[in-house]
Amino acid sequence: TKLRTKIFGEKVHKFSYKDLSKMGVIVNSEVPSISRGRTRFYITTPEPGMFEVEAKITGLSVAKMQIDLEDLLEKKENNITELDLGQVTLDVNMTIHLINKTFLAA
Repeated sequence: TKLRTKIFGEKVHKFSYKDLSKMGVIVNSEVPSISRGRTRFYITTPEPGMFEVEAKITGLSVAKMQIDLEDLLEKKENNITELDLGQVTLDVNMTIHLINKTFLAA
C-alpha cells in the first residue's frame, strides 16, 4: 500500500517490500526473508530525474540509494534488464513504469 506524506517539503512515496516485489520491481534480493515483511522503501525526487530511495526495516534506515532516470533509460535502450543496488536488484522496465506512474503522471 502506498502512503503519501511530506517530509521537509518533499513528497515521499512509501512502498512495502511486498508491494514492490508483487509489482515486479524487485526481481532479486539479499534481504533476509524474515525482514521482508518489515521492510519499507521511501522514494523522493530531490531534483528532476533523480530519485532517492531509502530502505528501512522496522523504521530503522538500513540503506540509501540514488537512481538516475537517464541511467535507467540508457539501460533500457541497451537491453539491460536489471539494476543491481546491492541488497536488491530491480527490473529496469518496471522501475521506469513505477517512476512514471508515481512521479510523472499528472
